[in-house]
Parts: sequence; C-alpha cells; structure tokens
Amino acid sequence: VLMCFFFFFQAEDGIRDAQESRGLGDVYKRQGKYNNIVRAFLLPRQDDVNFLFVLGLEKPVRQGQTTYPYIIMELKKDDEETVKVKVKPEERQGQFGEELQDEYVGPLCETVPRIFKAIMGINIIMPGTFKSSTEHACVKCNVKAQEGSLYPLHKSLIFVTKPVVYIKIDDLQRVEFHRIGSAIQNKLFDLELILKNGVSHKFVGIDKKEQDCLMEYFKQRKVPLKQVDESKAKMDYEEEEEEDEKVVQDEDLGTESEDEDFVAEGMEDESSSQDENDLVEEEKVENE
Repeated sequence: VLMCFFFFFQAEDGIRDAQESRGLGDVYKRQGKYNNIVRAFLLPRQDDVNFLFVLGLEKPVRQGQTTYPYIIMELKKDDEETVKVKVKPEERQGQFGEELQDEYVGPLCETVPRIFKAIMGINIIMPGTFKSSTEHACVKCNVKAQEGSLYPLHKSLIFVTKPVVYIKIDDLQRVEFHRIGSAIQNKLFDLELILKNGVSHKFVGIDKKEQDCLMEYFKQRKVPLKQVDESKAKMDYEEEEEEDEKVVQDEDLGTESEDEDFVAEGMEDESSSQDENDLVEEEKVENE
C-alpha cells in the first residue's frame, strides 16, 4: 500500500514562516509520500503554547525555482481532536500491526506525531536535557536576517523556522564563540559551527546569558571550542597599525638619528684613542 499525505500552504509575498495566516495570497496543495520522510522532530516553542512538528524530506518539495527540504507544522498544545485513520482494517493490520490505531483522541501535538511515527516507522526526535537560562529547550538567535530558535538536541542541533538548519554533532569540527568580550555594552554573542567538510553556519544575536549553558552542552559532547574576542583583536590590530606608523615616521625622520648614534659612537672611539695617545706622551715625558 502506498501511503500519502496532503498538506496546504499559503503564500503571502513568498512562502511564509510558521505563523497564523492573514488569509491573503495563493493557497497551494501538495501531496507527500510517507516514505519520503527521513527524519522528524517535535519541538516545543518558547511561548509554551505551541509545538513545531518538523518533517525532513529526502526529496524536497518544489515551488517554482525554490525547493523546500523541510515541512513545518505548528500544533497548539491545548487543541484536542479525534482523528480517525482511513485505512482498511486488513491493510492496517498487515502493514502496520498494532502500531497504527483506528482512532486517536487527545491533543494534536501528541496524536499527529504518533500517527506519523506509526506510518513512517521512524522515531520522533525531541529535545533532551538541554535547558537555556530561561529553562527552555532552545535559544533565540538569527541566521542572517531571519529570526528563529536553535535547539541543541542529544546528537544534533536544529534551527527553525526559516531556513531550517540541521547539523549532526559528529559532523562538527569545532565551535567558535564570537563577541564574548567583557564589555558592558556587549550583551549578545555569536555562535559559529564549523563542519568537517569546511562548511560553517553562524547563529548571531544570542543572549549572553546562554553562553555558559551552550559551552557546557558542547563540552559534554567533546566538541573543540574556541573563544574569539573581536574587540581585543581589533585593539591589537589598531596597536599594530600605530606601531607600523611610528616605524615609518622613524624611517622618514629618524634615519638621521641612527646615523647620529653611529657618528657619536665613532667619535667616542676616536676620543678614547686620542686620550690613550696623550697618556703615552705624558708617560714618555716623565721618563725623560
């Protein structure tokens, strides 16, 4: 049996982020195959009201010239529904056994992932023990101009909502913390994840309060860490420029100074030699 699911999205000046639609723009209907889903995540949002159900696709959805390798559903925590699975009993028992039920009752943030798990046959990945400074499973940050949340999971990290960035811990070469100087005005820092293949992902504008918990997260997974203080590097660079400028000035105006030192040294040697000759002359006069 080939199992498919249908989903709709509405475009307002392009594909929108996960938020309530204003009822504007074209509505697109797409059909997806369950066997095209290679990973799935259930992520609690920081508002403690909604969950994001993220599906990673082996073959991305295409709209025009743009491809979308992830589908994101927003499920409200308190929305309870009864979901009936329209599959013939013999087909359901033969293909899914007891995993897939005839009917599901409860919050959609629980029933929808359970249905997908039963059909897909893969585990739903959820946040583990990581907690931010505000006791959430993620930290707020930006990828370029797009605001979202970074979820440090047990064996990977995922940034949502747009664009979705998924990184496995085993693929990391090192992690760099930028803008971590002690300046009072520096309340934010940046996180750069550098992969073994040379690709890097930068997450910017993270609250300074999240620095310790993120460092501890990577230390527990034995990922090499590097702290980069751009303010100190800038100061060092400026000092080097000043030193270079001083050397140039010395070369332009101070060359005579070096020559003067050289002449003075020569004159000193010559003076010493003359004093020795005078001393010899005095001794010679006394002996006579």
